[in-house]
Amino acid sequence: MRWMMVAGALALAGCQQAGEVRTAQSGPQVIPPGTAVMAAADMAPRGYPGRFGFTVSEGARVGGFTYLNSHDDYRDPRNLSVKLSRAVRLALESDHGAPLHEALKGKVIEVDGVAMRTKIVFSANGKPTDKYYYQTHVAVTDPANLHVID
Repeated sequence: MRWMMVAGALALAGCQQAGEVRTAQSGPQVIPPGTAVMAAADMAPRGYPGRFGFTVSEGARVGGFTYLNSHDDYRDPRNLSVKLSRAVRLALESDHGAPLHEALKGKVIEVDGVAMRTKIVFSANGKPTDKYYYQTHVAVTDPANLHVID
């Protein structure tokens, strides 16, 4: 059953999706956000490795990390977020400008990594509740794993 879901997700890679990237470069196949999100959910708790690509719609710096998002709303279940460590952000800002999430907005990126389904717990009055949702993140700890195409 799992292989059928992954095969279906990969078949959808040919469909036009928000944030999809088609590059002419040779190299690894670029996986669009929709396929990454579905495959990561199917593979949970393990991740889905590959090269992921999209046009950065939004981004933010939160809690020491910088996030680059494939959709305007990071809570959208179809969104793929690239999560950059502080060290990666600082290394890339010297090349692309600061703040990085603003410098890369509207740019096409490709990132090598593992798409992981991440549980986000809601809190009330500073305490976690029993309510949650999932986001899909690709953590980047090496600046060489993020490629700006545009």
